[in-house]
Amino acid sequence: MFKPIPSECFINFHHEFQLDTMDVCKQCGGKCEKSKIGSLMPGEAEYVATNLPMNLDDFRDRYLDGINTPYGIVDVLKITPTCPFQGTDFSCSIKKLKFVLCKTYPILFSIQKNKVNFYLDDWCPMVRHKDKLAQILEKKGIPAIKRIGAEIKWYKAVATFDSLFIDYNKLYEKRVTNKGYKIFSLEEVLSFENFLTPPSLPKS
Repeated sequence: MFKPIPSECFINFHHEFQLDTMDVCKQCGGKCEKSKIGSLMPGEAEYVATNLPMNLDDFRDRYLDGINTPYGIVDVLKITPTCPFQGTDFSCSIKKLKFVLCKTYPILFSIQKNKVNFYLDDWCPMVRHKDKLAQILEKKGIPAIKRIGAEIKWYKAVATFDSLFIDYNKLYEKRVTNKGYKIFSLEEVLSFENFLTPPSLPKS
């Protein structure tokens, strides 16, 4: 089990860090939503469920799955071909409660010598096209994530799959039903890694 992060930390994060990336996401077509796994920080499911409001078990069954890593089970957005909170215009239906790692993407992290290092994922058009949004993410997003204070064991767990591109359609076939909180093994997830070329923005 991971140590739950207090709700106050998520409240402070959302108050401190606000950014709208919709214009870029629309142009890209929200490709990260179709191939990147969205992880929740410890205690984030409780925070979001309480504020929707929903019963926690119902929230997990409807919107979340889990990935069993050597460090513990990580809550992730339900592993389906599209995000359950994504609108047809690529907007987030829970924008004010948007999960930290979703809200701050294309920020990624790696673990080196027991230290978490943050960087920007140049697969995302925001970074490759040197958009000003990427500068905001780097200057404000990274410090905001750090202040939440997630334990390094959780970062190590997420790092086992976070940088991968996953073939959601094939992994989705592993489900008997779309309902319920399903725990995937790390081996299952890794077996459906896909190698994708960077998304491109349409010519203006």
